[in-house]
Amino acid sequence: MGTRAHQTKAVERLLSWLQQREDQMAALLADLIAIPTENPPGRQYREFVEVLEKQTERLGLAFRRLEPPSRPGAGDDVPECLSASHGQGAPFYFHGHYDVVPAQSEKQFQPQRKDHFVFGRGASDMKGGIVSMLYAIVGLKECGVEIEGKINLVLVPDEETGGARGSARLAEQGIPGGNGVGMLLAEPTSGVVWNALLHLSVRRVPRLCRSFWTKLIPNRLIIIGYLLRRLRLFWSVSREVESFIHLCPMKLAN
Repeated sequence: MGTRAHQTKAVERLLSWLQQREDQMAALLADLIAIPTENPPGRQYREFVEVLEKQTERLGLAFRRLEPPSRPGAGDDVPECLSASHGQGAPFYFHGHYDVVPAQSEKQFQPQRKDHFVFGRGASDMKGGIVSMLYAIVGLKECGVEIEGKINLVLVPDEETGGARGSARLAEQGIPGGNGVGMLLAEPTSGVVWNALLHLSVRRVPRLCRSFWTKLIPNRLIIIGYLLRRLRLFWSVSREVESFIHLCPMKLAN
């Protein structure tokens, strides 16, 4: 079986696995929406973390709490950042936040499901994204899909107010680090639900070596051309992933 056919079979297995668990995903999303993690002021973070940890343990995936740096006089109310991973090697990051903007009514924390839609505060921004990324990892694991490297899901609080106790705190600690190959953020921004970042590293040939390398690499355009061909390959793969996402049964409404 060729590489493309093998990838197609893997996508079909994953899609089938996800479709069979639509009700599970909707139920987990409803449980998470019902926890009013409003920010400001940053309510009920601890309850959210405990519920999510309990649910993911049932799925065979364990979150690790990323401890904050110890500071003199620091209290015990520092919200948790979470990390869970699958695979080995260089990480591709799934990233999300579990706080939501304040609601206009408490009824917004009473999730409603209509057919394939889930309504409630934070359904799309971004507790639905958290459920999607979580089940994507579990699906890869359960379906036995081979991946090159590791998928690392990182969840943070306080994104709605700048991220000082979330992403900024992790960056201060050097987490997740500079060894990632890319990042996926399942949050709606300007109508775009899935945002991704590809990390490229280009090393410049030292000036003293250029006279030698000119016989092998006439100019920088060849290098740029090679990078563009690789990016075109990446784009074709990403389009397949996008098609797969559009076929997923669960839709979300904030």
